[in-house]
Amino acid sequence: MAEHPEGAASTLREALELWHGRAYEEFSYESFAQAEIGRLDELRLEAVEARLDADLARGLSAELTSELETLTRQHPLRERFTGQLMLALHRSGRQAEALRAYQGLRSRLAHELGIEPSPELQDLEGRMLAEDPTVARVPSPHPPGGSQRGVAVRGYEIREELGSSALGVVHRAF
Repeated sequence: MAEHPEGAASTLREALELWHGRAYEEFSYESFAQAEIGRLDELRLEAVEARLDADLARGLSAELTSELETLTRQHPLRERFTGQLMLALHRSGRQAEALRAYQGLRSRLAHELGIEPSPELQDLEGRMLAEDPTVARVPSPHPPGGSQRGVAVRGYEIREELGSSALGVVHRAF
């Protein structure tokens, strides 16, 4: 994925589009299905995390922040989503918000579980505070004012331009 984040993001996005509803929804109250439902839900979340990592590597930090904010609200103790949100905010020039996201998770973990964030997340916070260049902005994959093909917006991937009018440019989206 590190060598071809655009291809990885596209493949993961296509795979996630095949997922509809909850796994074994009709059996959600049956004890025999609980372990498999949990396993499949976890695999889906891991695929979402991998797609977000690929999109962050593509330089889509600003475009991902609202999705990541939603995911961290839905999964408030999932450290990887918070780390991705921290990176997206930091790379979008929103350092204070990135550090606030870390402090929010740290507070929740301490209050609910009595633990500290993982060493990896603590390290990310330290690197942000030290202005480490390894967490600096990744160049945006599209020029300002140019086409934003492949950008994810509110769950849709923008594809080719269909036309324009006085109201703006129309793109095909999936």
